[in-house]
Amino acid sequence: MTRLTTANDVIDALGGTQAVARLLNVGASAVSNYRRLGFPARAYYKLSQACTQRGLDVAEAVFGGLQSLETAQPMHTPLHQLRTGAQESSTHNAGAMGFLENFIDDGYEPVTLSILQPSSPFVDRMGPEMQRRLFTFTDPAGDPLCLRPDLTIPTALEHLRRGKDGENRYCYQGTAFRYQPRGSGKPEEFTQLGIEIIGEATDGTPQKQANEAEVFEQILKTIIAGGVSGFQIVFNDMSYLADRVDDYAFSDAFKNQLKRRLMQSDSLEDIQQTLTTLSQNPPPPPNPLRMNFEATDNIIGRSGAEILARLDRKQQESQNTASDLRELHRMRADLEKQSLTKQSGGNSNLPDFARSLIEPALKMGCREDQLVYAPNLGQKMAYYTGLFFEIHVPALQEKRVIASGGRYDDLLHSLGAESPIPAIGGAIALERLQETL
Repeated sequence: MTRLTTANDVIDALGGTQAVARLLNVGASAVSNYRRLGFPARAYYKLSQACTQRGLDVAEAVFGGLQSLETAQPMHTPLHQLRTGAQESSTHNAGAMGFLENFIDDGYEPVTLSILQPSSPFVDRMGPEMQRRLFTFTDPAGDPLCLRPDLTIPTALEHLRRGKDGENRYCYQGTAFRYQPRGSGKPEEFTQLGIEIIGEATDGTPQKQANEAEVFEQILKTIIAGGVSGFQIVFNDMSYLADRVDDYAFSDAFKNQLKRRLMQSDSLEDIQQTLTTLSQNPPPPPNPLRMNFEATDNIIGRSGAEILARLDRKQQESQNTASDLRELHRMRADLEKQSLTKQSGGNSNLPDFARSLIEPALKMGCREDQLVYAPNLGQKMAYYTGLFFEIHVPALQEKRVIASGGRYDDLLHSLGAESPIPAIGGAIALERLQETL
């Protein structure tokens, strides 16, 4: 009997969306949300009874139990020995024990990072989506901690602790922890294998692009050496989108708002929906009875002037004009045209800003149709400041992202460095890599 490991599996086994909606006395749209987000606790009892009556084998995580790697596909090969015949025949990798050793051979210094981390850097820099997925708690001394949800920020903190200058290369392999909706089928702990280049030998675009190409090539080389095929390389750059804003006839206020949101939000599509909603539902004006303070006052760590300026900005943002929104629609349409791999004349239409991905991928045998510019791809890590990429295996569906990476030039400054330090990194989810095979 096949084990049901996701809410989607259970809904299908019980007869589909309409059948489960009748069972729970809810609307079909609610059940559609359950497919994506998992079941709410109030539904566990009825659903578990129905599954028991039908003799269905359901993983505990679907009805509120903890999700572990055992409820996903288990690793049949120790991670440190995950290799293929193609690797073993390679002169470069002869005698290596695994992918991490390959990085070490290529000049990356291995770092050991604590599983327990201070939570504030992750809360401040990972963005709303990842903040909701942190496992947080306080230690007996009252300090806020979390289980590391990725290994980039811990590597950056370790770099700062060492006080190193110049260009440094690090590699790591370790467990990361992220909350997943119950029944999502995704494990809450997984193994990240990754590299980071922190600092650059010279300041300038050529060196940045060289490091971007190096990190991407190392990640892609590992994916290909692992025997993965049928993948896509999906990429975007929010700073490129912000620069494009100046090409359109937006009002100054709308232009500033759009640029700020592009560097903070999930995707261009989300931004358009948010700004359209704001224009349709403007907030009420501030209540003067609750505004009894001066610009020089200090209110919960903020100056009165700062609060007044923020309220004024929010009020202006709610007054987006129809012409601004039409222009935003035109900008999105232009970007979507650019996202097509080939123009009608057969010439490449891939954007120039991604040369550091495109050129290594083509040299390593990838087809151009495997490279996808996705202007609506949101940056899951809010600390990205430029080019970022994901490697997708569409056959894995909701678990299709097996590797990702990007540039994060202001992360270390926000963590305490005296000035911005350019950096770029990438990581592979090893369990998903194994599942792909």
